[in-house]
Amino acid sequence: MLNTIFAKKKEMTMRYTSDGRQAGVTLLSILPTTDAGTRTVEKHGYAAQILKIQMTNNKYQIKEVRNVKEADFLVGDVVKVRGVSKGKGFAGVVKRHGFAGGPRTHGQSDRERAPGSIGQTTTPGRVYRGKRMAGRMGGETVTINNLHVISVDPETSLVEVSGQIPGTPGSLIILQKIKSGSLKELEHEVVAQVVEGEASVEEPGKEEKKDESKPVEVKVEPATNA
Repeated sequence: MLNTIFAKKKEMTMRYTSDGRQAGVTLLSILPTTDAGTRTVEKHGYAAQILKIQMTNNKYQIKEVRNVKEADFLVGDVVKVRGVSKGKGFAGVVKRHGFAGGPRTHGQSDRERAPGSIGQTTTPGRVYRGKRMAGRMGGETVTINNLHVISVDPETSLVEVSGQIPGTPGSLIILQKIKSGSLKELEHEVVAQVVEGEASVEEPGKEEKKDESKPVEVKVEPATNA
């Protein structure tokens, strides 16, 4: 199995930790993947595997995976997650960059959210590239490192990852395994879950030990000549 898998973001939910606190998790659904070819160093200058990801019944995407390695995704593993953030349209500097804005005194009562001065004097007489200004917000590729796999269900191909993941529900998410881990290495061990709004919390040390040795099954079907 590859060290990189493709999933569809479903929703965010929460789990209870051993000390009774709530921890946010994101539920992902592993997508069916088909082998669509390879890239070789001799012919293309780099090594990669081309995969066909089935998004819906009649929609798919083609992605390349470089640095292909064999790896299993188990509970507690540390992963890197990549997705496209939500598009938020045109936004000002306060929302887009977190500017504090100016005071309403001294004759600017109607422009407290203005960006202020954006340029210099005669030299250089222009606005520098990359100046933080108003503009389109969101819709960018975002990578989050050092998240943990909370649970794995090989039968339903569902994976729970700690924390927030960029993207809207239904968007494509890329998971790449960074290193193997253990559930004990998590900052807060998850021992309960929310069921229909009611928390069912088990006492630490008395919960039934689940079989966490099963990796998530990600089948890559061979290419056909159809």
